[in-house]
Amino acid sequence: MKKNILLIIISFLLLYFIIEFNNIDIAQFDIFRAETFLLVIFFTLILIILNTIRLYLISQRILKIKFIEYLYFSLTSFVFNVLSFSGTGELIKYYLLSYKLKKKDDIFSFFIIEKAYGLISILILTSTIFSFYFFGKTKFLFFLAFFLVFIFYVDKNNFFLKKIPYLNYFNFSFFDIYKDINKFLILLVSLLIHIIYILQLFLIMTLVYKNNSEFIITIILILTVLIMNTIPITYSGFGIREFSIILIGSFADFDKLGAVNSILSLGIYTFLIAVGVFLFLFLIFKINYKVDLLNTLFSKKIIKVRMK
Repeated sequence: MKKNILLIIISFLLLYFIIEFNNIDIAQFDIFRAETFLLVIFFTLILIILNTIRLYLISQRILKIKFIEYLYFSLTSFVFNVLSFSGTGELIKYYLLSYKLKKKDDIFSFFIIEKAYGLISILILTSTIFSFYFFGKTKFLFFLAFFLVFIFYVDKNNFFLKKIPYLNYFNFSFFDIYKDINKFLILLVSLLIHIIYILQLFLIMTLVYKNNSEFIITIILILTVLIMNTIPITYSGFGIREFSIILIGSFADFDKLGAVNSILSLGIYTFLIAVGVFLFLFLIFKINYKVDLLNTLFSKKIIKVRMK
């Protein structure tokens, strides 16, 4: 609880600094729009389903549970990532999943695979966008082809097994699990997750707030927001996402007011949706799993799920 309060204070200080730095009048804020709310609901649902599918693809051979349970755990992850500091949702999700495993250590394998493919998809998108912006279409296509071949080579030749041998000291079946998963599908879903997030914010900026900035600058800004959103130093991402406007604005000219309105609007509506989902899950987990999510959310040790 104390950490959440500290993160809230940091978030407000960052937001105040960003508003002052960009000379934005608070009276110009226009963050409550029905179009944004509908877009955020639609894309949040898609993102939760895609995250559920990725987790299912990774663990289906080990975890013998119904898809609806995967969905419950993904919803829980979404709620805690938004209502607490970033990353908490992942800990809660894997903690709950561990109760479904005979061999608890397998959960570490799922975590490594999911995070690794998430990181690879961000690297692919970042490399693609920046190479296109700085090097042009021809060099961009060459670089993309090289990057994909490199990933294929690393995967085929068991790079992790040969170059990171300390993984073998852990008591878990990482390579047995990794060998059996559909790597292409997991990478595709990971890319879709980040592309959907980018599309969501792009539509909010261009359709709702009529941002007329250069296309590639807008995409770079959104990609920066995506990366900054993973840094757990503010509450629910507020402040750190908006800080990306300063980073991109230092070398590019774009509609900063429209960007601030878009990012704040996305954050606020995502937060409200998370509150609604939390109330739904509170009943589901209380009845079906005997888990008290309210005590978990405000626990001194946020990663501890209190079982009745």
